[in-house]
Amino acid sequence: MGNDKGFSRGGRESLIEFVPATPQEVHDPRFASCPSFLAGSLACAVIAGLLAGCEGPTPTYMPPRRPSPAEAVTFIYPQEPPIADADALEDLLAGYRRQGRVVLLHFWSIENAASRDQFGAFIDLYRDNRAYGLQCVAAAFDGSGQWTTEISPFLRSVGCNYPCVIVPFSSRGDVVARMAYEWNGRIPAALVFDRDGRLVAELPAGTSVDKIRQVVADVVAGRLEASEGAARPSSKRVTAQSRALDLSVNKTIARARSEADSAGDVDRMAQSIAARCEATIDWSTAKVAILPFTLVGSGGTPEMGRQLADSVARILAARHPEAIVPRDQADAVLKRYNLTPLAVEYDPTTVTGRVGWTHIITGTLNMK
Repeated sequence: MGNDKGFSRGGRESLIEFVPATPQEVHDPRFASCPSFLAGSLACAVIAGLLAGCEGPTPTYMPPRRPSPAEAVTFIYPQEPPIADADALEDLLAGYRRQGRVVLLHFWSIENAASRDQFGAFIDLYRDNRAYGLQCVAAAFDGSGQWTTEISPFLRSVGCNYPCVIVPFSSRGDVVARMAYEWNGRIPAALVFDRDGRLVAELPAGTSVDKIRQVVADVVAGRLEASEGAARPSSKRVTAQSRALDLSVNKTIARARSEADSAGDVDRMAQSIAARCEATIDWSTAKVAILPFTLVGSGGTPEMGRQLADSVARILAARHPEAIVPRDQADAVLKRYNLTPLAVEYDPTTVTGRVGWTHIITGTLNMK
């Protein structure tokens, strides 16, 4: 799973074909001959299919009715695994936002019984509400090798009538951070976005199907909107959570939590993080890279995240000069392999054996 690669950012329109309102089988002949979804030019062509199909005004919302069998729609899935990283999912949501659609993005795994059991309810929910502007998308936390043998056959067996993508292991940290605020990555989980693309509801593992159905109905009908809390955090109090990972055993060996009343108190936070890491790393043979801290809820690396990493590296380098990888060299490695700090933290094997590092120190920032 660690070898899966997502789309690179660039000219891309959509991953999937829009399901038309008229009952028919949906099929895009381009899928039959395409070697892989990973090619940027293909992604650009395929995304056009999704956005081109939504024409005309969305009907006024009415209470859902159960569709007749004649209204059933079958979605034809591609032969090659449709890999999607955080960038691809954001592009997908942006496309639906331009269509003015409400999006139910649910995360599942073929190996998770609870998430498999939810599919019947999601299929019915989509059939009931798609004419009123709902779009469902499934995102599987599985390996690309499972697409042909397990995932695609399962989707066909349950009559799934909407797109599904695979989120590779190396991209899941970014996806969790950038898609939601409170979600911890456990599945099954669902996120609901309004017609303006704003996150309205996070429905974590354990949320009942009735609750999900009610939230979706309220968003589609315009009764539930994104609150002020759905805006990206902009207040002053900052919490940094760090961890040090031993790459030789792919294990967390130290965690630290540090809080500050403002983003200006970086050095004090760095002292706390450095002290915790220094006490747990064997410095005699260590080669430690300190990576920028990521802002929770965005997946991005703010200036404070870089400053905090710089400060931690400076403190530790003063005591262990031979053991600390210079910060510019660490950033250059991320750029060379097209990695983010979150991707490395989530799957340290992305750098193991490539760069000679024995440990990494990184973490997240939360502003409340």
